[in-house]
Order: sequence, then structure tokens, then C-alpha cells
Amino acid sequence: AGVLRFAVSQGLVPQSAASFPPREYAKLRMAIQLNGFRFNLDAKEGDFGYDKGEALFDRISRLNHSCQPNVEFNLTWDNSRGNVVNTITAICDISEGEELNISYLPLRLCLDVEERRRQLLEHWEFVCRCPRCEAEGGPPKPTEPRPARVPLVAHTDQAPKVDGDSSSEGIGFDDLRDPDDE
Repeated sequence: AGVLRFAVSQGLVPQSAASFPPREYAKLRMAIQLNGFRFNLDAKEGDFGYDKGEALFDRISRLNHSCQPNVEFNLTWDNSRGNVVNTITAICDISEGEELNISYLPLRLCLDVEERRRQLLEHWEFVCRCPRCEAEGGPPKPTEPRPARVPLVAHTDQAPKVDGDSSSEGIGFDDLRDPDDE
């Protein structure tokens, strides 16, 4: 409800969205949860407000996952803009037409393939079929779901170089409650 009110007030969605039925609101909430980036500013795990907010980004939220990504993201607060900025930076050479991928999981955790697949299924509702997972664990069972996202690919006129970056401003939400709970 709060998400919709904010989006309507900012002109991001039509006024008619303010009267979304609960089922449609649940779909919107799920889209935000699956495509949003957690932003904690300076909060640490266990602090009040930690892991409460989501930020959505027009293009960066469309990046698919890989356990061996070719770009990484960094969320920062820009005081001059009063907004969260998500900067992606290439971490290897990227060919024209190559899909840009980020890791949805923190790479520093060094998880094995089974744990990565378990966490991705639990939090993002898909089983990873990236080249790294296929090499380490083989193909998943045929009954496991496939991601249904459209990939964002590199083009020479906009692809980040290894020493370059690209950034995007986001819209942050910390009210993802179901309207039926209010």
C-alpha cells in the first residue's frame, strides 16, 4: 500500500494503480522482492532497520544472475541527489552481445554449488544453471524451474569497460506490507 501510494505520488505509475486489488498488489510486491536490491546504508546485521528496504533500478534490476558474473554492483547513497545509486563495474572483458550478469549472492561467502542453488531457489525461486554451477554440480533435475527474465546484453555503445562503470538511480521502498495486513 505504501509502495503504491509513493509510486503514484511520484508519477511512476498511473493513478489507477492506487486501487489495485490485493492479488495484483501481491504480484507487485513479489516483483519488488525478486528484482529489488537490499540497501542498508551504514546499518550492520542486527541493527534496527537492517535489511528492511529495497531499491529498484530500471536497467540494473533486469540483470540476470551468474555464480561467475562479469559485472559487480555497488549501492551507495548520494547526498546531492538524495537517492540510492547502483553502480555496475565490469570485472572482466565483455564482448559485444554478451549477457551482463551479476551474482545475487555475496561472492565472498564461497558457497558450494548445492548451497548456492538452495539459496537462489529459496530467495529468487530459480535453480541456477550458469556455466559455473553446471561445471561444479551438473545440470539440475528437469523438473526444476527456469528463470523467466529477459537478459540485458552488452552493446559497444553502452558496454562498461573493465576500468569503467555505469550507474543508475533507484527508488527505495521500506513498506512492503500486504494491504490486507493494514
